Amino acid sequence: MPKVVHTNAAGLVQSAGSRVYLRSNTDPGALITRTGAPGVLVDDGNAILVANIKKISTITLGADRSKATPTAAALINLIGLTEDDDSFLLTIVHLGTNGTRKLTITAGTGVTLVGSAVVFEKDEASDAVSSGSAQFLIRRTGAGAVSIYRVA
Repeated sequence: MPKVVHTNAAGLVQSAGSRVYLRSNTDPGALITRTGAPGVLVDDGNAILVANIKKISTITLGADRSKATPTAAALINLIGLTEDDDSFLLTIVHLGTNGTRKLTITAGTGVTLVGSAVVFEKDEASDAVSSGSAQFLIRRTGAGAVSIYRVA
């Protein structure tokens, strides 16, 4: 069933209950989403806290770390992935700058990782390979399952 769409005073078209807007007074229409303050991932070997998964999450490491994702059920609930193939784009920004420390993400229960799950610190050398950030697409694949794809 389609959701009710309305236009607010700023000219933003929004589906009822959605945080995604389409600016109707631009050509072409600009897709606008709400982005709150970044989540901060903790510098330890414990699993990533579901409360720290935001559109943008940051981390500064004192040493190489491995951190498990939250469970698929927790991700589905937190993000609101109500139907299969619903997805969420997550950016992790590694704030370290010496280029040697890495965050390795491991799969929590019900999570499948696709592609590289390693986020290196930013390396400012002219021949550097790492920008210090990574983007992941979290996609619901079933009632208790998600795949997390490294997309950038």
